[in-house]
Amino acid sequence: MLAQAGGYDLILACRNEAKGNEAVEKLKSKVPDVSASFMKLDLASLKSIHEFVDAFHATGKPLHVLINNAGLACDFKDTTVNHTEDGFELTFGTNHLGHFLLTNLLIEDLKQTASKDGEARVVIVSSELHDPKTVNHRMRNDIEFPFEFDNLQFEKAETYNGLRAYGNSKLANVFFMHELARRVEGSGVTATALNPGFIPDTELLRGASGWSKFMLRNVLYHVLRLFNVTRTLDHGSGMIFDLATKPEYKGVTGKYFNDYQETEPSEESRDTEKAKKLWDVSADLVKYQAAKDLRV
Repeated sequence: MLAQAGGYDLILACRNEAKGNEAVEKLKSKVPDVSASFMKLDLASLKSIHEFVDAFHATGKPLHVLINNAGLACDFKDTTVNHTEDGFELTFGTNHLGHFLLTNLLIEDLKQTASKDGEARVVIVSSELHDPKTVNHRMRNDIEFPFEFDNLQFEKAETYNGLRAYGNSKLANVFFMHELARRVEGSGVTATALNPGFIPDTELLRGASGWSKFMLRNVLYHVLRLFNVTRTLDHGSGMIFDLATKPEYKGVTGKYFNDYQETEPSEESRDTEKAKKLWDVSADLVKYQAAKDLRV
């Protein structure tokens, strides 16, 4: 959608170089005059994030919109804790800590753009699974779990399952959005979060087992469509496009959206003290103390 709208210099940041370049070529075949390029970024690696930011800065390009859209879900029934190369629980490390570091390393770029052009935007893709009340009763037993800082990465391994880890990381996304919006208020940089809905046609389930992928994409997908649970790729990306570009969202910050509507996120996600604490804990984990000093 961004490519078709025109006027944007798109950087597709992803960990798989072959797929990234393929995506760029597909864009150019559909929109020949699009300005798009691939840059390698693995959000499960702090080293890769720093290298990406260095490479971006070397281009000398301004940054108007940062879309934090990477997401990973392990098999929802998996009870084995997996870790990133830096030792973080894989889902939390990728879905939250990776975005946290990336955004903080690029925040000055966004502030510079806002000072020149009047605005810059950060869009964070979360999920309705950040709120246990949105899921059915059977799943709720798996996901309903307090956000505990002494068990943030499932140090108590017996409490882990893939669904809970995913929900935990998506709750962290909403905490992050709220605290980022608070810290940059008045700078012209805005932060919003959204639930794009369950979209089977993405790489979200790359950590799931083959059987789980088959069931979700070929069986449950059709059942869930009957209950208006799943979304098409166009529908989900449309919400992201609107928050990233539409004039009516200029100045909108600290808000959560679901199905194109501003919605209250979970009660827990609106806990200001937890959001502040998660920010500081995240800064310590990714070893980027400058994040603690972020203010307008």
